[in-house]
Amino acid sequence: MDNYVDTLKSIFVEVAKLAKVIPKNVLKPKKYWCPDLSQARDTKRFWWRLWTDNGRSREGEVYKCYKNVKNLFRKLLRQCVTSKNKELYESLYRLLKRVLKVSVKRTKKSKLYTNIEPSEFS
Repeated sequence: MDNYVDTLKSIFVEVAKLAKVIPKNVLKPKKYWCPDLSQARDTKRFWWRLWTDNGRSREGEVYKCYKNVKNLFRKLLRQCVTSKNKELYESLYRLLKRVLKVSVKRTKKSKLYTNIEPSEFS
């Protein structure tokens, strides 16, 4: 019975893929996305829906609230992207600093030995 149910399930999944009900590529969330952005996005959608249901007038309190929430969402989005980029640059900077520190220490410890006499330099 279990094999029969598994076979039916796989057939339904294949049919759904062929009918493009199930997308081929499932998009991963962006690296900068956070729960605060999700909440701000949902709030923006709520006010957008309310604004569109009221006829999309360019004046009034609903419009002001929608524009305010939209600006706050964009500001939060820019902050999240900037902070993520800043983290990446800071980690690269720390790695570069560590590599340079090690290479400087190695050059300080190494001594130069040469067979050339000082008079031969002139």
